Amino acid sequence: MTLSVNLIADSLQQFGGTMMLAQEREFFFSKVQMLSLSHADELRDDVLYISDARTLRKMSKKNFKNHFFVFSAKVSCLEQYSQFLNAITFSDEYSINDIINHLVELFQLMNDYEYRLQLAAHNHNNYDVLMALAREMFPNCLILVADSAYNIIASSHQAAPQNSYLDKLLSQGYYDKDSLQMMAKQGYFTDPGKYLKPAISIPPNVCGNTVILKSYYTNNVFYSFVGCYFLEGEPTAIDLRLFECLTEQIDTFF
Repeated sequence: MTLSVNLIADSLQQFGGTMMLAQEREFFFSKVQMLSLSHADELRDDVLYISDARTLRKMSKKNFKNHFFVFSAKVSCLEQYSQFLNAITFSDEYSINDIINHLVELFQLMNDYEYRLQLAAHNHNNYDVLMALAREMFPNCLILVADSAYNIIASSHQAAPQNSYLDKLLSQGYYDKDSLQMMAKQGYFTDPGKYLKPAISIPPNVCGNTVILKSYYTNNVFYSFVGCYFLEGEPTAIDLRLFECLTEQIDTFF
């Protein structure tokens, strides 16, 4: 699985992470690695490099382009890097080992979920294993999968006492006329292409909670949608990436 720079930056906020971009381009990473000066001419643009400021100062500026770094630096030192370096800096309250451990665990977690979802989608003939994984991935959320008639064909929980609207949906097993009318008023059906990729809907909306939605179409005909309803808190960049991974494998299962 590749992780976006925005996801990495979001996860490093707890360490005082601050991002600076010298290039207007997107960065995605498949792994994290310590920076080595002996291999500075062999850097890959899909690797997130962890370093200290001293090592970066010794590195030729020509090797900074199209690469991304995580390092610790005092605020007074950042201006000399900002014009030519793509990086996330973290507070010097934390050690480089704290950052290494955090990022290695993050990549392992995300890759583990992706692998387990792929196995579930390919090796099982019902939604049970996928929904069990969804409960693990989103412990404070409700995942609903609906078919083309808006019948609920899978869910991560059997009840949602925290939210009367969602609890009623689970009890009756389908999105009723009132639900569809409310969705229509809020524009869900006027721009179906908006939800071909997971999109976040925030209150005021149908359910009163923040939800990530993903719709499925084939030959321009709607056949399913998945909602991840946040019963507590708000979605992070990690949540959005995990939802993308989950819905990709639900599509494989279809």
